[in-house]
Amino acid sequence: MNEPTNARTGRTECTDRLVATVADTFRLGFEAYLWAYPLVLMARTRNVLTDPNRRHPCRLNELRVVPRLLTDRDREVVKPNNDTIYVNGWLDLRAGPVTLTVPEVSRYYSFQLLDHYTETWAYVGTRATGSQAGRYTIVGPEWTGRAPGGATVLTAPTNTVWVLGRVLVEGPDDLEEAKRIADSFHLTAPRTLASARTRALSPHTVKDAGIGFFDELGAALVANPPPAADAELVARLAAAGIGVGHVPSSEITDPLVLAVLTASVTAAHACLVASDRGLSAGGGDWRYDLNIGRYDGDHLLRAVVALNALGALTAEEAVYANAGCDGDGNGFDGHNRYVLRFAVNELPPVDGFWSLTMYDSEDFLTANPIQRFAIGDRTEGLRYGADGSLEIQISHEPPASTANWLPAPAGPFQLTLRFYLPERPIRDGEYTVPSVRRV
Repeated sequence: MNEPTNARTGRTECTDRLVATVADTFRLGFEAYLWAYPLVLMARTRNVLTDPNRRHPCRLNELRVVPRLLTDRDREVVKPNNDTIYVNGWLDLRAGPVTLTVPEVSRYYSFQLLDHYTETWAYVGTRATGSQAGRYTIVGPEWTGRAPGGATVLTAPTNTVWVLGRVLVEGPDDLEEAKRIADSFHLTAPRTLASARTRALSPHTVKDAGIGFFDELGAALVANPPPAADAELVARLAAAGIGVGHVPSSEITDPLVLAVLTASVTAAHACLVASDRGLSAGGGDWRYDLNIGRYDGDHLLRAVVALNALGALTAEEAVYANAGCDGDGNGFDGHNRYVLRFAVNELPPVDGFWSLTMYDSEDFLTANPIQRFAIGDRTEGLRYGADGSLEIQISHEPPASTANWLPAPAGPFQLTLRFYLPERPIRDGEYTVPSVRRV
């Protein structure tokens, strides 16, 4: 007996049902990946940095100071800066409130508080709370107790919080003082939690997880329920067997559904790599986005920023201008020589400081013979023109004078220009960074 044929498509009804199933499953998996990529990436980053097998692990509910400026050897987190030393703290607020104590600090510092979905929800530091000493009690979304006397209460959207601190280093001779300040910050928790001893997966291989991505999502959601605004998507995922505590790789038995979900991970990640949403504003060959860090439901932008600049500060704290090509639209290559020239009235308008950082094609700092990974207003020996202008030379081979030289790798590279405490022209998108010119 012949199966009925759909007059419109010319396919059998069975084929139409199969096509619809594949399309719906693929669409759901694709949407889920874009939504959940930051959540899974944060879980992996936390697990790597708190891995007890590391040489210097960061334990949960404790602060760990990275007592040096990061270099090309540091590859845990993409796009690190070379302006500040970092202070890392991973909080699990299910055990109770955690109090951050800071002394009086007379230089730039910030503690950025990110929830498990990579949303920046609070700051403690120079801009946000001033230079005076203070105590800040960080509590989970369901906490109902009483904070210690005199402490400011900060209520986190999720039970997992990344406390990402930065302390300005003025130059090589200032590193010890910056470390002393960083060591003076303290976290007080009801008890110290042991880090999980499960195998820590690399943050850089999420794209290769396949169906296991949805297993990791289910585990991450147990401690960090999604925001109410995402309830409709979460309900659709749950109906497909994806969500809190679910292990789709073993719970879903239909080989077709498993294959389609696996394919959706690959396709969605390719979309992230190809997207430039994280660099969508700015002038000329430089691009930046003023909405980084608080996404208001923009899941694509949140995922793109997590991929390219996890832990990026919000615009009131810092703005990141990125360039991958010169003023003529040609991709950067270290075999060429380039100049970035700031006229006296084009120097970055900041209340804090600025820097230009060199990255390779994978978003990491690059090795070079003079150990210079960034150049900026604090670079020792920087030479300005008689008219107050500044020319930065960029190449793989060193120029005759290296005073204003930013070393590049022998191949493709990219640049990030950071503006710390940017003034209004930058925050309003009015400031245009001069183009990098090949010479």
